[in-house]
Amino acid sequence: MKKYPYVFLGVFISILVLLIIHFISINIKMNRVINVKEMDESYSKKIVEIESDIEKIKDDECKNSLKYMSDRIKVTIPDKGVTLKDYYHRYYGYDNNRNDDDGETFLFFYSKVADNCNINNDSIYNKALESMVFPYEIKNRYLGTYQISISDLFILKDEIDKSDELGSYSNKMLELEVLSKLVEEVKK
Repeated sequence: MKKYPYVFLGVFISILVLLIIHFISINIKMNRVINVKEMDESYSKKIVEIESDIEKIKDDECKNSLKYMSDRIKVTIPDKGVTLKDYYHRYYGYDNNRNDDDGETFLFFYSKVADNCNINNDSIYNKALESMVFPYEIKNRYLGTYQISISDLFILKDEIDKSDELGSYSNKMLELEVLSKLVEEVKK
């Protein structure tokens, strides 16, 4: 009979230790550095070229929505050494210090441009959807940090790094392609 309090104390201490380890692992997972590919000078030149084309548009609403999209693309370019938490907050607008995009995705800006510029092109919309694959993967990883799970970040590190590099690069290139095609569509 006297052993039961010790058993309950042991169970309580075990659960407490597991919860402490879980809270530490949340911090480690959120602050894991994402391996991103840095954008080269041709990317910057292409944005400047597209922005000069945007300035030539006469419709102010359309021009402003394209400018917002261009600004959004530039602000969300990830830097080397960006953490999962920083990428998530930057991409989903929580760190951009702008009132018009808190929590909004690239599709929000696409829909603004499509509405303001009267564009209805399914191929451009499909490219915008394709650009959202990596950010949604990062969102799932970020929100999943709170789940109690055992993940193997050491053995799969190389594969995760390759996936992150490819995803970050293709995301930005697809966003730039969408912006470029929207500008071309407005010029028609």
